[in-house]
Amino acid sequence: MSSLHISVITPSYNQGNFIKETIDSVIAQNYDNYEHIVIDGLSADGTMDVLKEYPHLNVICEKDSGQSNALNKGFKMAQGDIIAWINSDDTYEPGTFQTVAQYFEEHPDCSVLFGDFHIIDVNGRKLHHRQCREFSLKELLQKGNSLVGQPAVFFRKSVLDTIGYLDESLHLGMDYDFFIRMRMKYDFRHISCYFANFRKHLDSKTIDGTLKDIEIGYKISKKFNGGRYLMLYINVLIRKIYYFNPTFGHGCNYFRYRMRK
Repeated sequence: MSSLHISVITPSYNQGNFIKETIDSVIAQNYDNYEHIVIDGLSADGTMDVLKEYPHLNVICEKDSGQSNALNKGFKMAQGDIIAWINSDDTYEPGTFQTVAQYFEEHPDCSVLFGDFHIIDVNGRKLHHRQCREFSLKELLQKGNSLVGQPAVFFRKSVLDTIGYLDESLHLGMDYDFFIRMRMKYDFRHISCYFANFRKHLDSKTIDGTLKDIEIGYKISKKFNGGRYLMLYINVLIRKIYYFNPTFGHGCNYFRYRMRK
C-alpha cells in the first residue's frame, strides 16, 4: 500500500440519487490512506440522509456561491499529498487509487496525472469509452476541454500553491480554465488505464447545451489568447452539427455571430 495520502473532493447539491454510487466507488478502491471531503450546498432532496450513512466522510453543509466556491473550500481543507475532484454523480473505476499513488511515487517529477474514462448514463451503463493521450498547451487551447476527463485527473497538492484555485466567477467551464492554468505550468502525464466514469444525463445532450458549452470554452480559451485556435475547431464542430442536424442551421449561424462579437 502506498504511503501517499489522497484527498477526494466532492461538491454536492441535490444529487441524492447518485451520490451513494460516488461514495461507494471511493470505498471500493480498497485504499486506506485517503480522506473524502464532501461540500454540500444545503441539498433538499435527501442527500444529507445518504451522507449520514458514512461516518468516515468529512462533510461541510452550508450555502455556497456555486460549484467553484464549494470545490475551493474542499481544496483548502485537503490534507493529502494528491488531490482528486469527483462530482456527486460520477464514479471511480476499481484500483484507480493504487495505480495513481504508485505512479506518483515512482515518478516524483510528475505533478499532474490523468487516465482514460467511460461515459455512463443515468443507470450506470457505459455508453462510450474515451481513450486519451498527452497534449500540448496549444492543443488544449485549440480543442477546448475535450482532451481530458475531469474525474480522471489527479494532481499534487503543491500544484494549488503554484496556479491558485478555481475561478469562482465561473459556474460552467471552471475545469477548463483550471486545466489551462495547470497546463501552462505542468505537463499532464497520461496512463492508458480507465480511471473514472463520467455520467451523462439524458437532458444534457441538447443542441442548445452543446452550443453553450462551446461558447463558454471559446471565451475561456480567448482569455488565454487561444481563441483563434479554438475558433477553427469550433467551425469544424458546427459543420458536423449542421450536417447531421440541418434543422439546427439557424442556431449554428446565430452562434457564429455571437462568437464574432
